Amino acid sequence: YHTQKTHNIVNIKKSFLYNKSIDNLIEDNIKSLLIIPIVDDKNTIAIIWIALKNSDDVLLANKNIINDIILSIKKLLLSNQTKSEPISNNNLNVLVADDNIIITKFIEASLRDLDLNIIKASTGTEAVEIFKIKKNIVAIFMDEIMPNGLYGHEAIQEIRDIEQKKGLEPVIILALTSDESKETFDKLRKAGANKVLYKPIKSNEILEIYKAEVSSYPKV
Repeated sequence: YHTQKTHNIVNIKKSFLYNKSIDNLIEDNIKSLLIIPIVDDKNTIAIIWIALKNSDDVLLANKNIINDIILSIKKLLLSNQTKSEPISNNNLNVLVADDNIIITKFIEASLRDLDLNIIKASTGTEAVEIFKIKKNIVAIFMDEIMPNGLYGHEAIQEIRDIEQKKGLEPVIILALTSDESKETFDKLRKAGANKVLYKPIKSNEILEIYKAEVSSYPKV
């Protein structure tokens, strides 16, 4: 979900954002959501979701406080967008392809206790180019919907084609999507994803799935 305007969603369970998988996150007394986007130039880099017990609560929100929150989080996020350092080809690398910096940071934090280098890509096209030149990539987290380039399933298919042409050992690819439709699942699996993970996913699940899927991958 992307937005660049602050607005209030009344009656969550009847909105287009509602999904049964988040029932456990919505308490009975929560009636609406205040959505505050954090925009860098023309791009939405993060969204703050504030649960409201009464839809009228939004009128009581202090605009100065909200602006301070936005500026603080924006400064924190942008300070983390530093250029990647050169990665030694003697180490194990994990490629995370997602246009949402929050997701990439979340996955990085989930795997922080493992001896891994995290390489980040913001488009499917960038992920394919990185795969062509980087060695020792043992796993790829690939988002399905990414703007300005290949979709996740298209990038996965290109990576599988490269592996086949070069005779490479297939890398573990974990696809990420919030679309639980059979069509999207089949599309990602047909392209070559080892597993399809549905957002939102918990940190401990990422670690457990990574360990389970990559345990049999040949170490270098």
